Amino acid sequence: MRAKPAITHYAWRRMVQNLHMDREEVKALLEEYRFFDQAVVEHGFLPYNRDYRVVAEISGQRSPGAKVEVLERYSLLFRGCVEIRYTSNVKTLDLDDVFIDHDRWERAGQPAGFVWGVNWADAYPGLRYVDASERVASWQQRLGRPMHEVLIETNTYDLVVVFAELSAAAEKLPPSEAAPREAS
Repeated sequence: MRAKPAITHYAWRRMVQNLHMDREEVKALLEEYRFFDQAVVEHGFLPYNRDYRVVAEISGQRSPGAKVEVLERYSLLFRGCVEIRYTSNVKTLDLDDVFIDHDRWERAGQPAGFVWGVNWADAYPGLRYVDASERVASWQQRLGRPMHEVLIETNTYDLVVVFAELSAAAEKLPPSEAAPREAS
C-alpha cells in the first residue's frame, strides 16, 4: 500500500480556513522558481482542463569541462486557469515540415527559417507577475475570488496566464537521466 504524501501545515490551514493565495504568496513562489533564460520544454492544459502546467529545464555542466546537460526540471502548475493568451514572437511562419524536426532540418542543409524542431523555447526575458491587471480585475469580479496574471516571455512566444493559485515542483536529475541540450 502506498503511503499518502504528507500535507504541509500551510496546505492544511488553507484547506480548513478556505484561504486564497494572495499576490505576495504567488510572487514569492515565482521568485523561487525563476524562469529566466531557461528552456521551456512543455506547456499546456492538463487532461481535465482546469489547470495549466509549464515545465522548464535548467542546463549546465556538472563539473568544469563536462558536457552541457539537463541538471534540473521544474514545473509550475497554474491552478484554476481561466485564460491563456499565446502570441508568437516568430517573424516568419515556415510551414515546411523540415522545420519541425531538427535532424531533418540538418539533413536538408539547414535552410533559412525558424527551426521549431529544437522542441523548447528560451525563457528570455522570462516570467513576471502582472500587477494591476484589467484581466484579473474582470475575472475577480466574475468569480468573486482573488485571481493572478503572469506573463512568460520566450524567444518563440509570449504566454499570458490568468489563474487562481500556483504550485511548483522541482526535480534534480542524476547524470544517467539527464539528456544533453542542443543549442538553438
